[in-house]
Amino acid sequence: MQRILHVRRSLVWLGLAAVLTGPPAALAEEESTVSTGVAGFAAGLCSMAYTPLKIAYAGSGLVVGGMSYLASAGHSPTSSRLIRRAVRGDYVLTPKQLRGQNRIHFFGS
Repeated sequence: MQRILHVRRSLVWLGLAAVLTGPPAALAEEESTVSTGVAGFAAGLCSMAYTPLKIAYAGSGLVVGGMSYLASAGHSPTSSRLIRRAVRGDYVLTPKQLRGQNRIHFFGS
């Protein structure tokens, strides 16, 4: 009888310890997953506005670069610098960029 009470008491303490220590760790993991999902969703939404602007800028840079090539009688360093600056850079935003961990490169270098 003593042994059964000891086993029951041990199981109660084990269960209590599991209840007290289990949920906070599980909630921390869920918050991390949720915050990662929210950041990805926000990056997707921001990219829906940012990407068309970047494509329009790159397209206009190609036009201006082509016009400068024609106007300079084929002097390619000037036009390629304009085109490179317009076409390079980020076309999609990432969660790290929204958090400030990475820079957003709208203009190419």
